[in-house]
Amino acid sequence: MCIRDRDERPADAAVRAFTPPVPDVFRLENGLGVWRIHRPDVPLVAARLVVPAGSSTDTLATSGRALFTASMLREGAGGMDALAFAEALDGLGATFYTEVDRDLAIAGMQVLHRHLDEAFGLFASAVRDPLFDEGGWSRVRGRLATAIDTLVDEPEHLALRVARTAFFGDRGVRYALPVRGTRAGIVGLSVDAVRAFHAERYRPEGSVLLLAGDLSVEEARALAERHLGDWTGRVRTPGAAGKAASGGTTRVLLVDRPGAEQTVLLLVLPGVAWGDARRLPLTVANEALGGSFTSRLNARLREREGTTYGCYSWLQPYRHDGLLEASAAVQTEKTGQALRSLLEEA
Repeated sequence: MCIRDRDERPADAAVRAFTPPVPDVFRLENGLGVWRIHRPDVPLVAARLVVPAGSSTDTLATSGRALFTASMLREGAGGMDALAFAEALDGLGATFYTEVDRDLAIAGMQVLHRHLDEAFGLFASAVRDPLFDEGGWSRVRGRLATAIDTLVDEPEHLALRVARTAFFGDRGVRYALPVRGTRAGIVGLSVDAVRAFHAERYRPEGSVLLLAGDLSVEEARALAERHLGDWTGRVRTPGAAGKAASGGTTRVLLVDRPGAEQTVLLLVLPGVAWGDARRLPLTVANEALGGSFTSRLNARLREREGTTYGCYSWLQPYRHDGLLEASAAVQTEKTGQALRSLLEEA
């Protein structure tokens, strides 16, 4: 067996061409956009419905409404309660999930191709006709409130809340609000408020369905038409969620936690919106700055200076604005050194 010297650089791997899949794009008569990506090498089909119902549509008074609504899609649909709906999906070997970020809500499903039509019918009923019963509403409200309670004393969560509020200015600027919402917002939501939000935001025109798997364009169109073709309604184009109010001034905010063994450092810089032409170049640049284990931030603060187990950065592009964040949990006695290094690198 040959053991190479660590200082000897291995030979470069052969360059391989990469051709990303190009989706077939079409639109149903009701305005729903459909993207089909052909993947004949797997027996599964994945579906994702993207709707403009992210947390930036919330206000301070209704904070958490977007996540609450998406979570209710898993609590029964099409006349079935939560247990019957889950058992119907399990019987087909299908997975169903929901996600929410600041601009979008996503309902997703994955299933074997041979069960696609039946499973997609369940998927469509969850999106179009969720049950919204009192039992499901009570369970989701309790679960979300408990999740928020567990974050109250988390330094990373606290740093994000303080930094985003300061970065975006007034608390009414909706990109400053946490996707999870606030406890007051979650507890104050009624089932009628969640139902009304669904009726307003979950509509075909303005939404996009993505289908990936071994199905033809004709199959994709027939599937979408059969289960979503008579879905109606138009989503009002959301207004801007507010621009950053940092004003070009560097500020240092301190949140005192007596006795803490670590300090959480969080640096927030202006970024770009999703549609900005600079987004892709900045995404690549961030890989060198703090996007991976071998990036500059981690190499300096962890490997050379030993002040943290990890320091990373990430670009956060939104529909109307964006930011760059960099964070590390560092030894308390080395807070000053770590902060200086973070600012010098960024």
